Amino acid sequence: MPGNCVPVRLPFAQRKEAKVLGRLAGESTSALKEGDELRGVLFTHNFQTRVCAPEDLPTYTQLRVGAVKAILHVPFVGSVETLRLFLNEMFDSTTEYDEGEGGVTFGLHGDNVKITSSAGGNTVKLAWAASPVNDMLADACVALIMHAQSSAASIRITSKPCFHEKEEEEEEEEEEGGGRKKSKVEESPKEVRLRMAKKLLDDLFKDVEADMEKGIFTVKCEVNKEKEDVVCVVTLEFSEDNSGCRVSVDCADEQQGGLVKDCIMQLGKATAPFKVDK
Repeated sequence: MPGNCVPVRLPFAQRKEAKVLGRLAGESTSALKEGDELRGVLFTHNFQTRVCAPEDLPTYTQLRVGAVKAILHVPFVGSVETLRLFLNEMFDSTTEYDEGEGGVTFGLHGDNVKITSSAGGNTVKLAWAASPVNDMLADACVALIMHAQSSAASIRITSKPCFHEKEEEEEEEEEEGGGRKKSKVEESPKEVRLRMAKKLLDDLFKDVEADMEKGIFTVKCEVNKEKEDVVCVVTLEFSEDNSGCRVSVDCADEQQGGLVKDCIMQLGKATAPFKVDK
């Protein structure tokens, strides 16, 4: 007899078995071993647990598998270029299909979410198959479309790189008159991007030397006070039309070189149309 206030535990080993039916049973289930994954629908019928594919549910049960397709018309008065800009900046791997007569369909998440914009229309059609992931993407698309049309005028201006003439004031002290001299400096797209990269590296690392003509930056990185500074040589090679850039980093410290390269890569992602190749 157990003592007072002593818990008594009686283990009961209960074994549960489920029969695999239909097409799941024919997918080489004999080759499965412990720990392998088998995807299907688990149900209990006449006190027996069974597993089958969703397509076989009508065969073995009275259940039916259905899908909900949602279509939403969102007001949008902007241009297709504005919508394309927002979608490409927000989502990755966006597909695009020409519907003719100026209409364009954008596909997200393997074309499970589709956004159709017609030329001259005042609405955008948003269609998707209901699922937790697709519903979340659809909600994000609605917010993005509403934001895109709220500032369509400014977006059309900022959607293209602005390479205007930049005026710089240079102060020079002349021996006789001593005054200020203004000079106009016109920068090419390549020079603008190199200047942006130089400013970013200056803000993040200890010492940066730049050869703007060749696109080479020598970066000194301070790892810790006990060790010497690590020197990384960053080379930016621009394409002929200056739309893309290839980044290469030569550094003895692989980890530190990766950090320097990642900085340039993030700059390319954040600056349109500064496309960076790995």
